[in-house]
Amino acid sequence: MKILLILYNLLLFALLPIIFPLGYLIALRRKEEIWYFERLGFILFDKKPEKTIWIHCASVGEVLSVKPLVDHLKNELPDFEIAVSTITASGKSVAMKNLSAGYFFLLPIENYFAIKYLVSYLNTEYFIIVDTELWPNMIYAAAQNSKLILVNARISEKSYKKYLLFRPIFKNLLTRFEHIFAKSADDAARFEAIIGNTAKISNIGNIKASIDTCTAPINLNGNFFLAASTHKGEEEIIKNAFKKVADRFAHLVVAPRHLNRVDEVVNLFSTDFETSKYSENKLTKVIIIDSFGILKNFYSKAEKIFVGGSIVNIGGHNIYEALIFSKVVAAGKNMQNFQEIYEIATKYNVLTTIENEKDLVEYLMTDTYKEADFENFLVETRKMAEKPLKEITDFIKNESVN
Repeated sequence: MKILLILYNLLLFALLPIIFPLGYLIALRRKEEIWYFERLGFILFDKKPEKTIWIHCASVGEVLSVKPLVDHLKNELPDFEIAVSTITASGKSVAMKNLSAGYFFLLPIENYFAIKYLVSYLNTEYFIIVDTELWPNMIYAAAQNSKLILVNARISEKSYKKYLLFRPIFKNLLTRFEHIFAKSADDAARFEAIIGNTAKISNIGNIKASIDTCTAPINLNGNFFLAASTHKGEEEIIKNAFKKVADRFAHLVVAPRHLNRVDEVVNLFSTDFETSKYSENKLTKVIIIDSFGILKNFYSKAEKIFVGGSIVNIGGHNIYEALIFSKVVAAGKNMQNFQEIYEIATKYNVLTTIENEKDLVEYLMTDTYKEADFENFLVETRKMAEKPLKEITDFIKNESVN
């Protein structure tokens, strides 16, 4: 394994002259250059903490999902400061606005020495990785002086085959974790098959079922249909369906999952409707959201909601963020990333599964859903949401005592 790690780092070193100038140009184009050099490990803090829990999130979705966990840790473990790292600049920006942590920075991606230094400087006792961000250098560096915990751990059925193919490598990485909190029974079973140690693995459910319901006003008049976290291949279906029901809504609001596609989505809808970006503050028929961290505000006000990544086979996005506002939501059948919540939502008839334009039109034309049972849906999901927060915190408390 050491030989593979050495070869891996030699390859990274050889690519540095290409990666970092190119990365800087991309950051410059996205107006994110102000934080770019944090990726090299050039990170400054105002003060040195006594001890921290470092939480690493990939991007915006993971950042928003850990807010209840951050609040719970601060309440239950007040002696610890919280540090949050992200892969994306947008993730860091959203974290700074939404999380009550003391330290925010971009992860020095696969910079072994920078991560080892940060763990030491921040006095990191627990290093929590959200979802399955398995960067070898990050794991090896962090595991030397802190206890690694994997939260919301998942392995898709498709990825599982690759994990098994390279099982010795992944086993070596995963055994460095003190504990793996899987988000479903299937995920837990897959981790067990790879590392062969059931004592290190718990199925505690999805922490993304824990969502803050506080919202802010939005600059929008009239009823609207919200298509959230959409991907290429879904916007075309949404546009064609909306053309058939446009007279029922004042607006269609589309939030592309990736903001680098905003102009592309604007161009797509502008061929049939007057279209603008939300930041332009125009009340056009179609409005494209072009900033992060505000989707929840639209969920709370929308009359109809579609959550994307589910018609195209991405695995779906977090339907619970919308369902907490007691509105029947539409999504495609490809919801394997949120299978547990999807099944509960289906059980209580608060979600409509759609596969094509015809299904979406039918959803948009339906006024009421008499069988929707939000009361029991919210009771069950809130119980599900409390479990992972308590188990993660209790694990850290017990580890601290030991």
